[in-house]
Amino acid sequence: MLVARSTRVSRDTPATLRSARHTVSAMTRFPRGLVVAALLLLGASVLPAPWFGVATAPARALVEAATAPIAHPLLWLGHAVRVPDPRELGPERAEALRRGYERMLQYTRKLEQELARARERIERLDQVRGHVELAEVGLISASVVGRPDRRGGDRVRINRGRADGVSAGQAVVSGAALVGRVTGVSELSATVRLITDPGTALTVRVVSPTPGEPERSFHGRLHGRGRGEPLRLRTGADQPVEVGDLAHLADAGWPRAARGFIVGEVRAVDEAPMNPTMYRRLRIEPIEHLATLRRVVVLRSRSDPS
Repeated sequence: MLVARSTRVSRDTPATLRSARHTVSAMTRFPRGLVVAALLLLGASVLPAPWFGVATAPARALVEAATAPIAHPLLWLGHAVRVPDPRELGPERAEALRRGYERMLQYTRKLEQELARARERIERLDQVRGHVELAEVGLISASVVGRPDRRGGDRVRINRGRADGVSAGQAVVSGAALVGRVTGVSELSATVRLITDPGTALTVRVVSPTPGEPERSFHGRLHGRGRGEPLRLRTGADQPVEVGDLAHLADAGWPRAARGFIVGEVRAVDEAPMNPTMYRRLRIEPIEHLATLRRVVVLRSRSDPS
C-alpha cells in the first residue's frame, strides 16, 4: 500500500521528483539499506581522506536518494520566495521601485524641513526666555478660521471667544512671535488685529539676538504698513544696530504678559531718505508669516474676568 501511494505521481510533477520517489519506494522494501549506509558512513569517517570519497560513494548516493522527496520541494520553495535580482526586474517593476524611491526622498526632505523649523522655533523661544514673564498667564490655544482681506485690513478670526475666556485687548502669539491683539469678541470667536495692520504702532526694544555679543540695545517706535508689509522704524544714525537683531515688544500700552515677545527681525538698515546724515530706517519683518498661521495662542492674565 505504501509503495502504491508513493508511486502515484501527477503528470505535472518534475521528472527529478518522480525519479526520487521511485527510488525511495524501492528502498522501503529494504529498510536495512539505510542502516547499512549509516554504518558505512560512520566507519569511513576514520579512514584517510583520499580513501573516504571512494569508500562512501555508494552510501552517499543512497542517502541522497532517500532525502530527495524532501530536498526537491524545499529547493522549489526557496526559488519561489527568493527576492528577485534587480537585474532581472522588468521595466514596469523597475519604474514602480523608482517612483517609490522618489516618494521616500520627498518625505525625507519634508521631515528635514519640519525639523529645521522646529529647531528654529526652539531657538526663538530660548531668545525670549529672559524677556517675558508668564507666571500668572493662562494660555488659550486657538485655530485661525478667517484670513485677512483687502477690505478688512490685516485681521484674522479665531475659533475661541467669550465662552473660552477671550476678551478684547488680550495679546496673541505664536511660539516666540507676537501676532497681534484681540479687537472684537463674540461668544464663540474673536477678531485679531495683526501687528502689520496700518493702525498698529508699537514701542520695541531692539537687541542683539545672541547673548554674549557686544551689547546693542535701544528703544524705538514701530509702525504697521498693511497687507503684510514689513514694519518700519526710524532711529538715529549713531544707534548700534545690525541685520539680524531682534525687536522685542516693550510697549506699556500692551498686556504685561506680551512684553518681551518678538515683534520682528531686522532685515535691512537703510539711510533715511529725508535726512540720511541724522537718521536711519530699519525694515523689520515678523519671524512668522502671520497671514498663513493655522494655530495661535491667546495670553490671558489670571486677573482677567472669566
